[in-house]
Amino acid sequence: MRVESKLALFKAVLSGDPKPDLTWKRAKGDMSDTERFHQKYDETTGEYTLLIPKVSGDDADTYKCYAHNEHGKAVCTATLNVIEVGFKKKKAVLEESDVGMTSSVLFNQSNLGQL
Repeated sequence: MRVESKLALFKAVLSGDPKPDLTWKRAKGDMSDTERFHQKYDETTGEYTLLIPKVSGDDADTYKCYAHNEHGKAVCTATLNVIEVGFKKKKAVLEESDVGMTSSVLFNQSNLGQL
């Protein structure tokens, strides 16, 4: 999995005879919004792709790739962590006073691909 300036990309390559079926799922539920979750299959490479073009904090989750055919099944798990910045100063001051912190380290989404 990669994050490139607000883009999350998960890839899976499957093999088997008969060809396995693949399903992407996430722990927090629904992925039916085709504007948020793009699923593709490339016949030439055998690569399945799950693309999240505009990553937000709501997309932080555990994603799973399920493969199955008549001979068995397999699962692969990946976690997408998103750290958002730009929250309101009032909220930041409230959180600092509640926790007693005076400083924090922030990463913005455009830097995540470099970590």
